[in-house]
Amino acid sequence: LTCVHRSQPLSLSQKLWPLASDGAQKGEAVGATNSELNEKLLKEQQLQQRRHELWMRNRRRLLSGLFVCYVGASVGIPALKMVSVSCTGGFFWEDHLPFFGLFGVTKIAELALYTFDPTLHGDPSFLDFMLKFLPSFLGYVDGYTDATSIVIAHSCDESPVAQNLAVWMFGTYFTGVVVAQWLVVSYLAMKDDTHACVMKLIHMDALASCVSLSGDSQSTWYIVNMVRTFGEDIPQAIQQTLFLIFVKQNYFMIASVVVSVASSVKALHDAIHRAAIAAGAKLHESDDKWVLVFRQTVPFLWPEQTWSLNPDNPSEDNFAILDKLEDFRDSDGVFTFKLQWPQDNCEVQIWKQTSNPIEGSPHSGVSGYQEVDVPYTDHHWGGLERGGTASLLDGSVNNSMWWYAIGSHQLHQGGYPGPVFRPDGVKKEYEVKQVELYIRQPSE
Repeated sequence: LTCVHRSQPLSLSQKLWPLASDGAQKGEAVGATNSELNEKLLKEQQLQQRRHELWMRNRRRLLSGLFVCYVGASVGIPALKMVSVSCTGGFFWEDHLPFFGLFGVTKIAELALYTFDPTLHGDPSFLDFMLKFLPSFLGYVDGYTDATSIVIAHSCDESPVAQNLAVWMFGTYFTGVVVAQWLVVSYLAMKDDTHACVMKLIHMDALASCVSLSGDSQSTWYIVNMVRTFGEDIPQAIQQTLFLIFVKQNYFMIASVVVSVASSVKALHDAIHRAAIAAGAKLHESDDKWVLVFRQTVPFLWPEQTWSLNPDNPSEDNFAILDKLEDFRDSDGVFTFKLQWPQDNCEVQIWKQTSNPIEGSPHSGVSGYQEVDVPYTDHHWGGLERGGTASLLDGSVNNSMWWYAIGSHQLHQGGYPGPVFRPDGVKKEYEVKQVELYIRQPSE
């Protein structure tokens, strides 16, 4: 069955669904059918995990290969074409074709990953995606245009100023780009399991926004942008401007200055405003006082005694920081919880209690329970208590049932035991596809 609002009558299709059984007893045998279903879904879960790992491995290989090609093209093409470069005319236009061919391949790969990669958490709007995708073109060509500017300055044999600037430009490029970005920062980025920092190094900015950052990867993300701004963009823009003032105008050099300045501004913006959570990830309501502490999604079977899962990535389908509940007890010693089932059109359940549900012995009950907005009260609802053999926690207090389950170790009728109520005097039990638990952040 699918949950419905208290004030809404059941639709004809909902009335035709068979009612669930009156069971869901703690620790009881769920029968051969449910046992077989649990085993089947466990195998499916393991298969999905292997597919996830395969996607992540292949994505890392793709990104690493594109990064190596980007570095090679940015440095190699200007070096190979050095003999044909002129101080006034710069490079022949066809000299740039290999680099822009690689640029096209990289952007096609970014779009393909965004379209087909099932491991991405974010789902930004089309406008948000394009506002990151299109400006990233400037960032991608920046490393290349800086290298070509060095070669152009070096080609001005009759100008001592140009020769000196070429030396300084090469020094800052080698230090700020080759060493700082492409060696040191890339080493840190390759250790980032989310791959967001590698995406940033090859300027897949839109794709990187679809990945949630962990605490460590947030630090690396900040370093990537700061090194790029102060190690590459600002020094190169200053030196190229001096070339234009004291040597001669070169259209390619002018373009390089514009790209450097725009890239610098964008890098600073990215460093300051990048949130840890993937863009468009649906985590919780707009009220930022509610903090997600648990999510479980079918067909995942929750590991026993696991209070923390994917703690740095609340956009995961299965997530928990239940070991941090004490951080949210208010000054009166009270927890305020919100339980919801987002995929089943159920109402939210909000209440307060003083007992920490992960503490104590199984089925030890709830202390200090107080209703706030509780539409579902059947099957002995009374807050959350420590669960038994079937789940981490449940809301059927001081009873052998495990409805309102949190952290189900097995399935019941193909889902997790959810809310129970009696519209028109008829008991309705709901096996849900997803369950989320939020906790109210105490006022400062």
